[in-house]
Amino acid sequence: MDKVTLNREQLQEVVAYIERRGFKDPLVLVEILDHFACKVEEKMEARPGMALGAAIVAAHSDFGPMGFYPLRKAFEEAAAKKYSAIFNNERKLLLKSPLFVLLTIVLSFLFTRVVLFFPFRSISDWYPRLPVMEVLCWGYLAAQLLLISHVPRRLRGSAVVKAVTPNTFLFLFISTSTLSRLLVGLPDEIGTISSLAGALFFYLVLDVFSTKNSLKHAIDEGAVVDNYLRRLQSA
Repeated sequence: MDKVTLNREQLQEVVAYIERRGFKDPLVLVEILDHFACKVEEKMEARPGMALGAAIVAAHSDFGPMGFYPLRKAFEEAAAKKYSAIFNNERKLLLKSPLFVLLTIVLSFLFTRVVLFFPFRSISDWYPRLPVMEVLCWGYLAAQLLLISHVPRRLRGSAVVKAVTPNTFLFLFISTSTLSRLLVGLPDEIGTISSLAGALFFYLVLDVFSTKNSLKHAIDEGAVVDNYLRRLQSA
């Protein structure tokens, strides 16, 4: 029995079939294609002369009632695990960089000076500090959204990009914003505000740069796969 290998035009048809099932993410699509194309080839080998369309339908039925969804879920879980490790590694590399640590500490100190610039006289005077802390939280959110805006449009919904960006920046934004509202009303007699504000600033800056570096890995990986699909689908 001759081995069947799908040609370019046949692979294009297989890709189109996968896309019609709602799988648009280039990385997930290629992951499915790797498994699905082999199944289609097996069907065509088992029944010489079988039409490609019939082989595609028969191969798809072998994936069961859930179709390609288990493959997507498995890929997304693997991507989340992989990029969690990459994110943690990037964070460690930044913490090992004397220049990054020194500059961030200096900026953190300057930020605490700005926070404490507003005198605290009574509980009714807590609000002058709030805008300063809010600027930090909103600045953090803006920085994360700016990073996402630089991701190529075709890759923004990609599993690897999602695996990086949900380092839960929305949760951090909400929690730090809430925390800042609690902190700014306290007197700074023992340096509580300045210490926590400085630590918060340092952590958020570290998170933004860790996300930026991790996102570069994700974009590079996505671009390779996306370019492969574009070449495959080009006439």
